[in-house]
Amino acid sequence: MRSRDLAALVPHGMTLRAFLQRAAQQSTPLAQNLSRATCKDTIFLLEHTVVALSTEQELPRPPWQIATSLTHSELIHHVIERLLRRKRANADDTNILTLGYHDAAPSSSGHRVSCSNGIMCYFPNTLVALLQKRPWQTLHSMIGDDLMIHLLMNYVIIVELQDVEHSYVQVAGKSLRFQNSLPPTFNSPKPPAFNSDNNRSKPERNVLMKDGVISMNQVLYARHFRKKKIFSRSHILVEAAKSPQISRGVAGRIVRAIFDLDGRDTKGNTNKAKRLPKRLINLLPIIQTLIARFRDFDVETLTKKLLPIPLAFRKIMRENQSLKTIAEKPPGRLSDGFERVHAMTSRALDSEYLSQEDSDDTHEERKRKRREHAIESRPPNELVKRQKLFQDVLSWILRMLVFPLLRNLFYITEREGGSNEIVYYQREVWSAISNAAVYDLSAAVLHPVREACSYENARQLATSRLRLLPKVNGIRPLMNLSTPVEHTQISVNKSLEAVHRVLLFEADRQSKHLLGASVRSMDEIYQRIKPLFQAISSCGSCTERRNANGGGGGVPAVYCVSVDIERCFDTIRPRKLYRILKKAILEDEYLIRKHWVYRRSNLANMGKNRKRTSPIIFKMERRAFRSGDLCGFDKLVAKSKKRNAVFLDGVLYDYLPKSKILSLLKEHLLHNVVQIDDQDFIQQQGIPQGSVLSTLLCNLYYGHFERKVLWRRLGKSCVPVAANCCHHEDLLRYTDDSLLITTNLKRAQTFAKIMHEGNNEYGCYVNFAKSRVNFDVSVAEERGKCQSIPRFDQKESDGRFSWCGMLIDSITLQISVNYENSLAQPSIPLDETKALEDFFVNKVLSSIRQRWHPLYFDPSLLSRSTIQVNLFQMLCVAAVRFAVIVDMLPFVNRSVKFFHRSVHQILAMTTKGINRCVANVTATVAAFKNGNLSKLTKEGVSNVVTSGEDSLKHKKAQCAVEKYEVWSIGLRSFQLILQLRQHDNGTARTKRQSKSKLDVASHWTLLLDLLQQDALRRQPHGPASPSNSARGDGEDPLQWLVQDTRNAFIISQLLRTPLPSPE
Repeated sequence: MRSRDLAALVPHGMTLRAFLQRAAQQSTPLAQNLSRATCKDTIFLLEHTVVALSTEQELPRPPWQIATSLTHSELIHHVIERLLRRKRANADDTNILTLGYHDAAPSSSGHRVSCSNGIMCYFPNTLVALLQKRPWQTLHSMIGDDLMIHLLMNYVIIVELQDVEHSYVQVAGKSLRFQNSLPPTFNSPKPPAFNSDNNRSKPERNVLMKDGVISMNQVLYARHFRKKKIFSRSHILVEAAKSPQISRGVAGRIVRAIFDLDGRDTKGNTNKAKRLPKRLINLLPIIQTLIARFRDFDVETLTKKLLPIPLAFRKIMRENQSLKTIAEKPPGRLSDGFERVHAMTSRALDSEYLSQEDSDDTHEERKRKRREHAIESRPPNELVKRQKLFQDVLSWILRMLVFPLLRNLFYITEREGGSNEIVYYQREVWSAISNAAVYDLSAAVLHPVREACSYENARQLATSRLRLLPKVNGIRPLMNLSTPVEHTQISVNKSLEAVHRVLLFEADRQSKHLLGASVRSMDEIYQRIKPLFQAISSCGSCTERRNANGGGGGVPAVYCVSVDIERCFDTIRPRKLYRILKKAILEDEYLIRKHWVYRRSNLANMGKNRKRTSPIIFKMERRAFRSGDLCGFDKLVAKSKKRNAVFLDGVLYDYLPKSKILSLLKEHLLHNVVQIDDQDFIQQQGIPQGSVLSTLLCNLYYGHFERKVLWRRLGKSCVPVAANCCHHEDLLRYTDDSLLITTNLKRAQTFAKIMHEGNNEYGCYVNFAKSRVNFDVSVAEERGKCQSIPRFDQKESDGRFSWCGMLIDSITLQISVNYENSLAQPSIPLDETKALEDFFVNKVLSSIRQRWHPLYFDPSLLSRSTIQVNLFQMLCVAAVRFAVIVDMLPFVNRSVKFFHRSVHQILAMTTKGINRCVANVTATVAAFKNGNLSKLTKEGVSNVVTSGEDSLKHKKAQCAVEKYEVWSIGLRSFQLILQLRQHDNGTARTKRQSKSKLDVASHWTLLLDLLQQDALRRQPHGPASPSNSARGDGEDPLQWLVQDTRNAFIISQLLRTPLPSPE
């Protein structure tokens, strides 16, 4: 059975057996051969191979002859030769079988093919070797030369790998990357044909507004601005304002510029209309008024009045004191003017400005006449035309008026930890902040380039720009290495992409030696923590130790130490790192192979709207190998960690010698050039932040530190563990944030002291303010004084320790999610131009989808009550996001039935998502642990991870959460949030009796009643709680979740932070 990913990619495909059965309708011998197929591999090939017609024309279907006069190898090369001949006649008629092959020529430097004198091979195409395997030879002998040639030349063939279920490889036909959908096979309805370059839509003139969405990219991080003049002399309004009298001709030129009436056609000729359309003539008086007001508009005076420089800033500047205090203070938000903009937009669309009629009637009378007239005589696309004209006006206003003001008056950027929040700094304030930051950087990290470097012409990497990202306690310098200063050059990250793949290859091959304690994902954290916690929980010696120290009630099961390296990227010694990398690169040459992967997102495969069309996107992947390790593409896919995907071989090979790798790394680490305000700097300390290599280099650097310094000192300093005592320990490090978990108190104390001593050779120093422990230990500071590290188990977190977004209980070894910053979301991007049902549910789930991880829902790791607490907290966050998004929607889009159905979809998709993710990750971890990745799907994921409705067929023992748990807890979470929402609306009605408020409150009440009815129907199946035995008949079975101390923080946040009031 085909997966949904393949069905979406090839909607009109069919299995190879179905294709041959149709072809056998005119050939009795072919039908007999198909019925005699008994080989297991051949049957798998017939049932799990998909074919689809790759041409638009209807091909002839003669009676097929099953005779074979060519060997299988000769037939394949004969097909390649014919495909190359067909490609010469039509360059768009391509086939992936011809990749790496070309017509033979006297001066060719390729390899001659033994079975053909007309073609030569330049690059090894392993798909040809895949087609030459025994199952395809058997198929050739069954169907004959004619049908085999016809199949390979005219059809897209996608094969499912036998050892890796639900992973597909295209072996023939036009590449799936160059199409939206395939033509039908035989008598199927004809869909759209291939996309050709000639049929692609031309880029729009106005890239500012695309599909009704306005981009802010033109004002973000704006570097250049005019200090004296905001609008240049060539600005169209500045030129128009020079005229003593604003005539209709001047206004007409602006109208033509707004709607691009003077644009050029496809031949380059000026397309200038003789006169304006009638609907645009109505705009001339408005444009004349606009020009007159613009002429009298004093931007500088108004700016000083409305946006005065803070007095505190003026005082600091006057006294020449430090600018850091004012720079650390984040700017306040601007007031939200959405309601006024919405009202102005509605009035503009309703008025006669963009209409073809003149009328002096009242507004209501004009609306009534327009409705009647639209029914009688107007074309149905009149409103569409008005909306298009209004978009042109709005785009012109933003491009010519609003954006120049923003670029010159503010520096607009995001803030670290602010999610989607955009902050505005006044130019004078930001100049002081940036100058102070650049001064600090030039004193330690950056060195200005005063003269042209002698190696300027020999440089391999381009110059990049540096921008400053404000954060709560300072400035973080980010180097934009993805975009060069000169657009004709290649960016640094793109130049280092192949080097990155080589380092990843060596890091995976020498992971224990090079990476040390590094963890790069939540999956790796789970893979390390689960066996450790299970071993401690089942260890009798650990239980005896806790009982001997006070009964085990408040004694921690493990001792934890968390340390954070201060400014880790800026304190790395680049020369030492370069020496480490020279030893890590073992091969003299590496092979880089490129291929494409199509894999739909999990959200696209779930829910009621999973059949909706989604864009087909192939992602290029590059993998590094040893120079002589040229395996088949099917074996490369079998080694990949991705499943449920379609793989396309690019037959693209790059060979990268070690000398080239080291020269690029040396220039990147020792001679990295960045530009700040047209001034070039060389980074002399640390590694570039923003580089594609930065995280990996940091892991390699501190992995070397752990191997050479930490473990040597830690082993010599600690007292040996007695033979009859247990010893469980693991060190985890996520980039620069290290966590030691051990059952040995002395080793934990020694680790804390070693890390806080620092190491000058590696530039490794700990930020004491971020260090946390759960035992008493004193360490020496820089000034020589001893100070105790703060204990996290003596705070209001009830002994739970925060690390990498997790809350770890050192007493019970239970893990929860840290939602400290999840509820305060400044803004949520929302595209109101799309249909609500296309994005609403996925937009809500995007806030919790990353939490569908076995770290929080694995029954073999966590207790049932912890899983239910994690589920309750996660669904509370989803309910908050649900209410926030509903408040952002226009009132006309608020349908109680739709939102009630959406709540059901959210809970259903959460159930499927949690069980799927838990099963997938646990099976992957088990496969990697056993060293048998090829059997991953058959033995693990195939039994528990399926698509669509099949995911409900999990066995109860394999389910991380039951359906009744998610639904009962989820309904209770939504009820809690909606009750708070209803209370907020009641307070708003008391302050101001508004019709819209009353309508919104009634909608919330109706939705709350529907959810309460759902909860009553599911109440008998509620999840068991720790105190259900003492619960009375009339009590709520889920009340314990509200009263649980682990949920105190999230509930207090909900009570203390009211939800945004509706529009």
